[in-house]
Amino acid sequence: MALQKEDIEQLFGEIENQGFGYWIENYGFNDKEKDPKLVELCEKASEAMGNLKRHLQEQGVEIC
Repeated sequence: MALQKEDIEQLFGEIENQGFGYWIENYGFNDKEKDPKLVELCEKASEAMGNLKRHLQEQGVEIC
């Protein structure tokens, strides 16, 4: 199922205001009825970013 124009505009605004990485980690997309693939990708991206952040912290890189 394709996203509606309103959904696309909402997502664009959120990503533009928050930044792509922040949006993935803190918001993402969770409406499986509208786009289950986008939900899956956001979940995987959020997990990967969390793993990357933890690994960098373990190596001594301070992440704000």
